[in-house]
Amino acid sequence: MPGERKERFVRLVVVISNNKDNFNPLSPTVTVCPISKRVDLLRETDLEVHPDEDNNLECPSKIQLALKQPILKVDLYKEPIGELSREDKENLLFMIEEYYGLA
Repeated sequence: MPGERKERFVRLVVVISNNKDNFNPLSPTVTVCPISKRVDLLRETDLEVHPDEDNNLECPSKIQLALKQPILKVDLYKEPIGELSREDKENLLFMIEEYYGLA
């Protein structure tokens, strides 16, 4: 039925908190941005990314910076399932700086 949302048990995210606490077992959370396949609905705070051999994406997708949120590390896979390209990392960093008014 149109407009119905699908319940997902796995949601791809990008960890955007990049500090020593990401690996500290006494720090229970990391900050993440969700990834969506709906590139037809890009917003100013979305970064479009494309599948490559390292990022494990199935199709063009978007990283939704405006929907960043903390999550518990225990809710993540133990190991990353993909990695953004250097260019996508640089573009995401630029967007984060712009978003917070640091650029």
